[in-house]
Amino acid sequence: MASLRYVAGQSKIDALWKQVLDTFKWTQAGTVHYDEEKFASMKRQVDNLTAEDISLEDSLAEMRLHEGFKNEEAVGSIQICNSDVATMQVFVLHKDQHMPIHDHPNMIGILKVIKGCVRVNSYTLIGNGSQKPGCAIVTTKKQTVEVCKGDPACVLTPSERNYHSIVALNGEAAFLDVLSPPYFTNMPGHELNVCNYYKEVNETEGFNGGDVVRLQTIPPPEDYWTVKGNYRGPEVQRFSPSHRNSLQ
Repeated sequence: MASLRYVAGQSKIDALWKQVLDTFKWTQAGTVHYDEEKFASMKRQVDNLTAEDISLEDSLAEMRLHEGFKNEEAVGSIQICNSDVATMQVFVLHKDQHMPIHDHPNMIGILKVIKGCVRVNSYTLIGNGSQKPGCAIVTTKKQTVEVCKGDPACVLTPSERNYHSIVALNGEAAFLDVLSPPYFTNMPGHELNVCNYYKEVNETEGFNGGDVVRLQTIPPPEDYWTVKGNYRGPEVQRFSPSHRNSLQ
């Protein structure tokens, strides 16, 4: 009997990566473009992905041998695939462990919980458009959701929910993270997309309602670090040069 990790002879994770590369494209203007229908198809595939589809427990068994992860000090990171237009990896958080508030400059992201539950605090910039990631102080609208294994994926865009923090609830949690473009690429002008960290400060003056807060940039938190694990799931076709082509 064929494994549920495979559909028509192709693993679900390999099919997803192929769809990711078919969805996101660099334009000649130096931005990433995506087709709405292809994006919707990709998200459906992400929504249907499970921990078993990527043999998560096999990767975790190795990662738990690392002192930093075993002692619940470090966040686990499992790189699945990476290209100049997108990256796909899994993050693993221990109970009550936080991923601090950070941004995703000019990025589109999909977060799919595949183990446990997390609380996601998302922040969307508000105002006249003069605010940008990395500003010392930004004014945002905050949204909090709790997401568990089996729930649909969360989506962030350059203009909506681009800042977020994540905390694991009720035990170990893991989520698949798809980002386009990646933080590191070989595309001219996009070799390094800097991630900035933030903390909440006082509620913005002149606004009513507790969902509007200010975020202040902070240095990278010293207590936040990651341990890299090996991906032990089904083989994924890594990269095709055609996917680097810009739109005409």
